[in-house]
Amino acid sequence: MFYLHRLVRRMRGAGFTALVLGLGFLGCATAEIRSELPWVPSWVTPANTALLGLALIVIGGTSIAVSFSVSALQWISEFWVRSFWRFSPVLRDYALLEMKLADMPDIYPVYQAIFGADLIPQATVEEWMRKNPRISWKIVRVIQKQGETRRELVGFFELLPLTKSGEAKLRKDEPNTASLTKDDIHSALRWASTRAYYVGSIGVIDAAQIKRPRRRLADRAKHEGIVAKMLLETLLKLGARGRIEIYGRPVTTDGLRLAREYGLTQHQEHLEPKMAVWRREINNNAKIERHRTHE
Repeated sequence: MFYLHRLVRRMRGAGFTALVLGLGFLGCATAEIRSELPWVPSWVTPANTALLGLALIVIGGTSIAVSFSVSALQWISEFWVRSFWRFSPVLRDYALLEMKLADMPDIYPVYQAIFGADLIPQATVEEWMRKNPRISWKIVRVIQKQGETRRELVGFFELLPLTKSGEAKLRKDEPNTASLTKDDIHSALRWASTRAYYVGSIGVIDAAQIKRPRRRLADRAKHEGIVAKMLLETLLKLGARGRIEIYGRPVTTDGLRLAREYGLTQHQEHLEPKMAVWRREINNNAKIERHRTHE
């Protein structure tokens, strides 16, 4: 995104320069000014000068218009993202933050502890993030104590905006989620206007500092609800624009439980639940309610 901003600024600057030069040439396209410049080649006539001025004005105006259009698209995309991250007062002590590539060396061992052998390779996740920096999110608890503020990681999720090819891969009889490449997801500009999304992962961090088992279990249940709520409220806001399809592949017991409780259904019914992709449709009338199971 940094390089895109820099390119837009350069395009806009070049556009204004071309526009000023064009106006200058157009203003000089007179016989009087031509007669005062005897050193100018004879083929440089007022008509040629005016034509060059008009060409520069068109090029400059087009460059400026394109640069402002790109900036507008970026602003609209960022506005959508900012609007998604407004959650209910119950979550006021928690924040949803964009995960950076620099976070991966620290967060990936957490992924490994939760998902084990069913983990998507780190290189694949980093490839996704380079294409779209907004796919990976972390939920932190904001703790303020004695004038100091610190953030404690409590969970995370990935939400990939799928292209048609990416969605087709998930609907195959034998799906392979690890085969998703950067070409199967949209860039950040299309993050909020896609029709299909893949929940690449969702996880909750166990509070290792809590020694009492019952309290640790209660703390995990609370954080599980907060992480799920943040993800689901995001999906509902995406679905408010029209029908969207949500996909996921729950590979843990907790993941399968959550998929069933939130109304996802198994797409490839001939496969074992952990090997299949699960899906659900969301539209502007959808309400996602949790129906707890007792498995």
